[in-house]
Amino acid sequence: MKKFFAALFCVSLAVTPVAAAFDIGAFGGYSSADVKVDNPGVFAGSTFRGAHFGASGHYLYSVAPWLSVGGGLYVSFAPNMAYSGEISSPNILYTNTGFSIGIEAQAKFSGLPFVSPYVKAGFGSEALRSLATYPGFSIESKIAGSGYRFLGGVDIPVFAQIFLYIEGGIIGAWYDVTVGSTSGGSARSTGYAANLGAGIAF
Repeated sequence: MKKFFAALFCVSLAVTPVAAAFDIGAFGGYSSADVKVDNPGVFAGSTFRGAHFGASGHYLYSVAPWLSVGGGLYVSFAPNMAYSGEISSPNILYTNTGFSIGIEAQAKFSGLPFVSPYVKAGFGSEALRSLATYPGFSIESKIAGSGYRFLGGVDIPVFAQIFLYIEGGIIGAWYDVTVGSTSGGSARSTGYAANLGAGIAF
C-alpha cells in the first residue's frame, strides 16, 4: 500500500503544474463577417464590419518549461458596424451591432526573447443585429446562434506583470434568423478579426 501511495505521489508530481497564472485583459480591434442566409433578401450576401471592444480572462498552468495551457472566457461588443445591405437614403437610419461571448482554450509558448506566442480556440454565442429606423417606424433584423474563433498572437511584456498583446485569426458562426417578430431560416458567416490589447497576469 505504501508503494502504491508513493507511486501515486510521484504521478501527481508529474502532472502538477510547475506554475500557474491567471490573466485578464481588455482589447480593441476590427472584424469582418460575410453572411450567407438561406432566406433570399434577408442579409443575403451581406458583410458586417467594424471596430469592436472586449475583455478576456484565462487560467493557465505550465506543463513544460516552454509551454502553458489552459482556458477562460471572452466577451466582445461591436457598437457601430457597417452593413453592406444598407439602403442609401437620408430617411433611413441604421444601427448595426455585434455581440459575442464564450469560452476558449489557449496554449502559450515561452522561452523566446521579448515575446510569448500563443494560439487559442473559442466557442460561444454570436449575434448580429441591424435596426433600420424609418420615419414613424423601425424594423429589426437579427441573426443569433453559435460561433467559433481561432486566433494566434503574441504577448509582449512591458513591466512587472503588465503585458501588451496583438492577435488575429478567423471567425465564423451558424445563426437562426429573425426579422421583426417573424423567425425562420438559418444563416452562416465566415470572416476575420484582429485585436490589440493590454493585460495583467497574476
